Amino acid sequence: MYVHTPFPNIVYALDLKNEGKIIWKYEPKQDPSVIPVMCCDTVYRGVAYSDGTILPASGRHDLGRARCGHGQGEMEGRQRRSQKGETNTATVLPVKDKVIVGISGAEFGVRGHVTAYEAKTGKQLWRAYTLGPDLGDLVRP
Repeated sequence: MYVHTPFPNIVYALDLKNEGKIIWKYEPKQDPSVIPVMCCDTVYRGVAYSDGTILPASGRHDLGRARCGHGQGEMEGRQRRSQKGETNTATVLPVKDKVIVGISGAEFGVRGHVTAYEAKTGKQLWRAYTLGPDLGDLVRP
């Protein structure tokens, strides 16, 4: 079983056959300076599972990836615009070979968008804006 905490978004793998013993822990490096501009407080953001990988959401709108067997992980898809109020408030959504992530932050004047990353590498595939013109097509990196 996998448990995901509120900020700083730690993921624990628990062994339910052994009284919930912690098998591994994935603790992404999070910058606490994002907290004042994080929509909806430092709440639980959620995890998803895809092809042997746990995909935790983070408040910073990074895409975390933790391998199920051993908990080693990395942060991918860094957005680095969290200081302007662009943060994540929901879990990620795996769809086939992609992972979809959306943002919040309209109260800070942020232009909303939904972004797709390649599930295996974290490479950004496309971005669609939720407000304003996107030139009739998805924005590709």
